Amino acid sequence: PGLVDAGFLADGRSVAWMQDGQLRRWDAEGKELLPSLPTGRMLDWKGPAAVALCAKPDGQAVVMDLSRAVPRCELKLPAAVALAKLSVNGEYALLVSNDAGGWLGVFDTREGRAKAVWKLESVAVRDGVVSANGAQVVCVMVEGGLRFFDLKPGGEVTTREVKTVPEPVLTLAMNASGDRVVTGSEDALLRVWDVATAQQAAGAASRTPRHWDHALPGGHEVQFSHDGSRFFSYRSRDLRLCCFYAADGGVCGPQMPHLQPVTQVAVSPDDRLLVAADANGAVALWHLGRQLQISSPWQQPAPVVALDFSARGDRVLVALQDGRVRVLPVPPLDGPPLPESFLRFAEGFGLWRLTAEGSSQMIGYDVYEKARQEVLALPDEPGNRQRAWIKWLASDPEERGPWPE
Repeated sequence: PGLVDAGFLADGRSVAWMQDGQLRRWDAEGKELLPSLPTGRMLDWKGPAAVALCAKPDGQAVVMDLSRAVPRCELKLPAAVALAKLSVNGEYALLVSNDAGGWLGVFDTREGRAKAVWKLESVAVRDGVVSANGAQVVCVMVEGGLRFFDLKPGGEVTTREVKTVPEPVLTLAMNASGDRVVTGSEDALLRVWDVATAQQAAGAASRTPRHWDHALPGGHEVQFSHDGSRFFSYRSRDLRLCCFYAADGGVCGPQMPHLQPVTQVAVSPDDRLLVAADANGAVALWHLGRQLQISSPWQQPAPVVALDFSARGDRVLVALQDGRVRVLPVPPLDGPPLPESFLRFAEGFGLWRLTAEGSSQMIGYDVYEKARQEVLALPDEPGNRQRAWIKWLASDPEERGPWPE
């Protein structure tokens, strides 16, 4: 209990999670606990970059090196820190003070050096994001609207535009390249913004409804793919996890239905897979290219508070509200092509084939039996589980052994 976040570290084998003010680490391969690290209140962290941002008792922030379990540097604003966000790669941090008309600062987390510190006048910040190179900052203001800040060499900061959004903003996310920002507001619309121009992205789809049923408020969370070309909207009452193009907000699919609202999402490092957890604790693994689930949902005994992929994408971390952290294997995605004889056998197994003209054609038993015998005649290959499986499927049901692994 008390677990709030979890993920893999940069080495791909170590797992870290926040629990009761401690950063706890576990070697998933050696199956042993590593020394924990007292952090106090966690502000933000990036597991793959092995960087955490924590609040100090004096209201400032400290950067923790998770791989070595030691403090790296301190970040200081002229006032106590209320909000902090790390860039996607963890190299820059945005700090915001807790008073109206307060301070903002962008810091290099490798050295603690301030890239820019500036003060706002009579306005307060609700949320903010910083680009991977630390050159752009976008903030949602408490009174409404967006502000785009450009950080120049020498610490100069310019405010390019102040944009008014019709409804209060619930979601703010920036892609890895820093050229697109997505906002989601209470009118159930996702707005895609071009950071370079501080305008909504060109195209009719740039004010994309989160979901097609406008009577529903839509998703309240947004997650970008690692290459920044797509984003996913979730935490929706219509139970779908939807995919959109970052360029113009157009729907790119797949639209992924669930039995309960999706609460957590993680994308694999190569952007091929997506894992999603719903409010009932079911964890589904989706193949984004094939637009379908590639395994039965993994039902968990408690609500899921965090998901993450390992650096190689071959394992999924699932952190549960009751304090348990699980590491699950991902089924293999690639393998040898299916033999042509097996495809003919499988077609005959269904008795009918669909012709190029769209009509159904019955397959004779002799055609089916010939293909089945060709499958059985395929040479055995030790270690080839696919070959063992298709030969088992083609064998006589009354004579075959147990289902191969």
